[in-house]
Amino acid sequence: MQLFSTERKLRNCVVKLEAKQTELAIAQEQLAALKDELDDARIRALVSETPSAEMLWQEHAKHLVAYERDEKAIKEQIIELQARKRKLES
Repeated sequence: MQLFSTERKLRNCVVKLEAKQTELAIAQEQLAALKDELDDARIRALVSETPSAEMLWQEHAKHLVAYERDEKAIKEQIIELQARKRKLES
């Protein structure tokens, strides 16, 4: 019975790990796109020297910080799941 429970927990852990890895890949793609947008907004703010362009650049920068925080959280969750998986496998 204990073996069945451990195998079930291991399968669940693997499924969660795969889902988090997919989530991380998506987050990294979004982060890359946002970085490109931020670069464009920064250049527009420098060239136009208007308050609205500066505000847009600052808004993009805030979003970038939030996305980086989310990416870090996902990476931490993956590390935790990998540790749990190793523990279940031993």
